[in-house]
Amino acid sequence: MTPNNFLFRLNLPFESIPFNNQITPSELLIIGDVHGDYDDLVEMLDAHSGADITLLGDYIDRGPQSGKVLNLLLEQNERLHLLSGNHEVNLRKRYIEKRTTVGRLQQDTVNQLAAEDIDENDIRDFLSNLDTYRAIHYADRDFILSHAGMEPSLTLKLEIKGGIDLVPSEVFIYGIKKEGESVYNRDVDFEWVNHPIKKSVMIHGHRNRFGRVAMTDKDNKATAINLTDADTSTFRYVIIHPDKTGEIHIRQRFSNDEEIVSVDL
Repeated sequence: MTPNNFLFRLNLPFESIPFNNQITPSELLIIGDVHGDYDDLVEMLDAHSGADITLLGDYIDRGPQSGKVLNLLLEQNERLHLLSGNHEVNLRKRYIEKRTTVGRLQQDTVNQLAAEDIDENDIRDFLSNLDTYRAIHYADRDFILSHAGMEPSLTLKLEIKGGIDLVPSEVFIYGIKKEGESVYNRDVDFEWVNHPIKKSVMIHGHRNRFGRVAMTDKDNKATAINLTDADTSTFRYVIIHPDKTGEIHIRQRFSNDEEIVSVDL
């Protein structure tokens, strides 16, 4: 999506996002922040071969297997719907834009990628397959999937001044920045559920300082699902079935110890 197209899309009523991807797989599998956890990721992909699969970004950093994760995603990119997270933006900055980066990418991930013989061309191919969000219709429900989630009251009040100042990452990868306030300190799930827009289910990763897993509407239907945690200790995913039920899995990384939260949609 070009910046011009994105700005045009933002100027439409939120309900106009085209949920025209009518899909009929046996189930949806939506995976939150992977963060270098190859073992759990490959197990999930193998166990759900018939599912429509979306990954919400942040594939690298923090965990020990970032190189193996990228190789796996490069091999299976035609099978998977891959969204970008903020850690993929750092990949672009370092390898494509040749900018200096700090943190885990500089300290650990660079070595992990090199150990798997991943070069700049591989990274360019990987980044070219990433979308900013996905809007789909399944089991008579609309779903909007993104890395950082949506805050409709802020999105709908955006004023675009002086041309293309806003890029897709500002909304879907980082969340909308508000002067004097950290995006991580805003409860995006509470904002979504309590906004008049109730037609779609939001599923995201990236930020979870409020302990949210699923928030429901007045009919006890899940309206917002958060697939990340505050300390990256868990690998989180949700399975959604054609009967409008789902299970949110909260697995301790590199183990089979997990909690399952059932939801109606």
